[in-house]
Amino acid sequence: MIFNDVYNELRVLDAKPAPLYGTLLGAVRSESIISHTEDADIGYQLSSSNAIERLKQALWWKGYHVFHQGIPRVCIVPTRPLASKMYDRTANLVMKNTVPYVDLHKMKRQLFDFGAHWEIEYARHGWKMPNEEFQPYAQVHLRDQVFDTVADPIRYLTMKYGADFRTPWLRRSHQTLGLMENYNRSS
Repeated sequence: MIFNDVYNELRVLDAKPAPLYGTLLGAVRSESIISHTEDADIGYQLSSSNAIERLKQALWWKGYHVFHQGIPRVCIVPTRPLASKMYDRTANLVMKNTVPYVDLHKMKRQLFDFGAHWEIEYARHGWKMPNEEFQPYAQVHLRDQVFDTVADPIRYLTMKYGADFRTPWLRRSHQTLGLMENYNRSS
C-alpha cells in the first residue's frame, strides 16, 4: 500500500519513479517484496526542491510523513486509521526501523565527454550506471502490478548484489545479532 501510494504520487509529479535495491530484487526473484525487509526503495528524478515539497504535501494528505534521514523516507503517520495495524504505538522506542517505510533515492543524469551516466543515491561508492543500462525504462511485476524500472535490472542487481543475486541469503534478525554479540563477548 505505502509503496504504491508513493510510486503513484511520484508518477503524478513526472518524477519517473523506479523500484530499486531490495524492492527490485524481490520483483525479479519472485514478483513480491522480500518478506524480511521493513523498507521499500524507489528511485526518483525530481529536479527542484519545490517538487519535493509538493510530494510531501500530497503524501501528507494520504496519511504519510516524509522525513529526511540521510535520504528522504516515507512512513505512515500515527493518526492514520490503518496505523494501528502496522505498528504498536505503546511499544518502547526502538532505534532500528521496524515499521514499513519507503526510502527515496535521487537519480541524476550526468553528462561526460564520453557519454551519459546515472548516479543513484546510496549506490555502491563511485558506481555510476551507464545510460544504456538505465534508459529507456524496462518493466517488472510486483504483486500483480507492473512498474517501470531501470533498463537493465539484471545488470543493476548483479552490480549491487553479485552474480548470485537470485539466491536468497539468510538474514538474522536484530535480536539474533544482539544475542550473538553478547555470546561472543562472554566467551
